[in-house]
Amino acid sequence: MKRHFLKILVMGIIFLFLGAGAVSIPVTITDETVKIADENEYSPLSITITFIEPKRGIYKDMEKIFPFFTVLVIRGLVEVNISITGSPDEIDYVEYWFNNELFDNETNPPFGLAGCLGGDPLTRVTIKVIAYPSSGNPVSKKITIWRLF
Repeated sequence: MKRHFLKILVMGIIFLFLGAGAVSIPVTITDETVKIADENEYSPLSITITFIEPKRGIYKDMEKIFPFFTVLVIRGLVEVNISITGSPDEIDYVEYWFNNELFDNETNPPFGLAGCLGGDPLTRVTIKVIAYPSSGNPVSKKITIWRLF
């Protein structure tokens, strides 16, 4: 009976906090003891990687001319603008990969990359950004750009 009541209580606590979508608290259950982590034990990473440009669409001479399900460059260059935000003491370094080859890495804030991307016709370019935090798992994001001419 106690165990059933405990499960309902824990599920209620989790629903209460997760239902709002703003708070997530780890809960540990051992036998009949419930332990809720305090602030010192739980601090989620707040690293965000944003591809400001390009957005999904068809581009011609650095201008988006039509929305599309992916990034497609018909002719010319495409602007690449990447922003990485987070607490400066939270990020150790950031790597920028182009087609699985290391392009650049940064160890000092502000973190980000901006420039123009050209290339051979009929190619695919994958840009991957990996932010390595001081503790925890790396945060990554990638985008694929298709070129016609």
